[in-house]
Amino acid sequence: FGTTPEAILSAERSRPVSDARAVAMTAARETGLSLPAIAEHFNKDHGSVIHAVRRTAERPRLADAAAPGAWPTSQQ
Repeated sequence: FGTTPEAILSAERSRPVSDARAVAMTAARETGLSLPAIAEHFNKDHGSVIHAVRRTAERPRLADAAAPGAWPTSQQ
């Protein structure tokens, strides 16, 4: 997405940053984290997390990026 972790955690609302944030929130949700825990990490409310997860599901490019296995993990 061409953004930085700092930008993803910021309040910036540009499309690349908000898309990356939505993918990160969705990936966190798929690992089993609660909505309030994800919201706290991103300094948002749980409704923002719900919206991000729904938005990711509706956009194939974002859904593919958030899919399990799309990101490298530290576990080997």
